[in-house]
Amino acid sequence: QWPFGFELLYSSSNREMPERSLVVRTLFPGERDRGAMLSGTGFNKKFHYRAAIVNGTGTTRSFDFNRRKDFVGRVGYSFGPVDAGLSAYRGAELVSLAGLPAGRSFDKQREGVDIQWKTPLPGLRLRGEYISGVQPPATGALATAARAADVSGWYAYAIQDVGKRHQFVVRADQYDPDHDRAGDATRTLGGAYSFRWDANSKVMLAYERPELQRNDPDDDVWTLRYQFAF
Repeated sequence: QWPFGFELLYSSSNREMPERSLVVRTLFPGERDRGAMLSGTGFNKKFHYRAAIVNGTGTTRSFDFNRRKDFVGRVGYSFGPVDAGLSAYRGAELVSLAGLPAGRSFDKQREGVDIQWKTPLPGLRLRGEYISGVQPPATGALATAARAADVSGWYAYAIQDVGKRHQFVVRADQYDPDHDRAGDATRTLGGAYSFRWDANSKVMLAYERPELQRNDPDDDVWTLRYQFAF
């Protein structure tokens, strides 16, 4: 897994919503990459770090088209009930463009900050993350107009556990794929209820309402999921 932020590294079996937020799914498709990672802890395990050298293509593509390797890493510290982290990604991507099949190299970078808080209220946890960076254009974009876009996104969770079996979640998130274009950001508001059947399985009912700033389609989503972890 790319060692970036909190949600990307958070286990799918523990996730409180059906899928990760849009900004994480977009900037880190497939969640994993090929490479080598170094990790460790310090200061009585309050400090932790992960640093990796990766291809940068993820697992959605089987071939790395450039010789350059990408760096990605996160450092975090635990302040008792509050955990905080800083993340960075530095790399490049060779993109095949219309009229330029040999491709052009674009910088690919992300910076992120994340925080998790176990509040004094019984069972209530808050979580948030902000990510910004530069994203290369999609394969096949026009060579004359193609440029790396300034992107950003965030998410915020409120998670309430009731006893050992019931969990209620509200999440808001937003992703802007290009700061220079107006009206193309997507904000999603959603929530979920989970019933922990036993230590290995749970049932989740979730609803999400994504809203595009301009020309918003009717694409609300209901999800009913039974999950078994082993």
